[in-house]
Amino acid sequence: MITREIVLNCPLGLTVDPAGMLCSEAVNFASSISIEYEGGIANAKSMLNILGASLRHGEKLRIVCEGEDEEAAAEKIASILETAFV
Repeated sequence: MITREIVLNCPLGLTVDPAGMLCSEAVNFASSISIEYEGGIANAKSMLNILGASLRHGEKLRIVCEGEDEEAAAEKIASILETAFV
């Protein structure tokens, strides 16, 4: 299991477009990928989970990946959340 702690850097928060990009990338990995935030845990492969989390710009998140490609998954998901929509 690998974890990465990051700060969400999407100016409008994790709205439909960035959530869609996140989920599209997450489903390409065999590992389970979850995002822990203040108040809960969201499955990164589920658009409804991600949108339901209402993640905001500047929020501290913890990415948790477990599986055969966990390192690559953690790096990719962290990269999306930190830099994709800056």
